[in-house]
Amino acid sequence: MAPHSRHTETRRTDLEHVSEVQILSESTEAGVYMAGTRDGRHIFITGHSEYDPLTLKTEYDRDIAKGLPIDLPRNYYPNNDPSKTPIVLWRAHASLLYSNWLN
Repeated sequence: MAPHSRHTETRRTDLEHVSEVQILSESTEAGVYMAGTRDGRHIFITGHSEYDPLTLKTEYDRDIAKGLPIDLPRNYYPNNDPSKTPIVLWRAHASLLYSNWLN
């Protein structure tokens, strides 16, 4: 869903140099999403699972209007067409993540 970042590999490489931190969740497309300390006391989330369905669209439209260089968010619009309503695939996973965290 997130735009491609040139810094994805750098973040992974940086985390690999911190022996107390382990990568818990990542993908080749979005990079590191979740990391935590080996003792389980600290969890680090790099994404925005809390986003409402149109938050990313609002940010994307704002940056396009400003003429900023930004990639189209991946796996967000049907057929990668920003004139279409975004696809919301993360809500159930986000709810589960926050529910587990709070409980």
